[in-house]
Amino acid sequence: MRTDYGSVQFVGYESQHVDFLPVYQDSNYTAQDLRDKLDSMIEAAVTAESGLVPGAYFSLLVVGHADRVDIAGWTSEQKRELELTNSEKRAEDAEAYFFNEMVARLTAQGFEAPASAQLLGTVQTRRVACGSAQLFFPNPGNDEGQRRANRRVEFFGTAFSP
Repeated sequence: MRTDYGSVQFVGYESQHVDFLPVYQDSNYTAQDLRDKLDSMIEAAVTAESGLVPGAYFSLLVVGHADRVDIAGWTSEQKRELELTNSEKRAEDAEAYFFNEMVARLTAQGFEAPASAQLLGTVQTRRVACGSAQLFFPNPGNDEGQRRANRRVEFFGTAFSP
């Protein structure tokens, strides 16, 4: 059986910020149903990694996004580099959050947890940095709400079980 969780998006990063936890915890941007969906993904990954369901597997893709950099005097290459760096760091931090939550839950349930994401057995994680290639608002101007919506991470999860 295959369970697709679709896209779970967390928006609201401040300019140049890459830490996932403040966005996750900010109820102005993150509704409880999004936290619940991410929690369901984490639980499915824990179930797969624990071995309780033989043949279970979980796949996670984390996609980081950035807003356009509009710093006067910067070349387009400098802007693209910062956008890509910010989106990569957002995806990396969000993936680390997911892994750390998995480890905490596995340990709390008495299972041996891997020391790193590279040592996961039945959970595969990947991340992609999009820079500012997929903007919600292509021309946000000085609207910080639109800019924060452009700065986001997306989780795509799929659970497989026999």
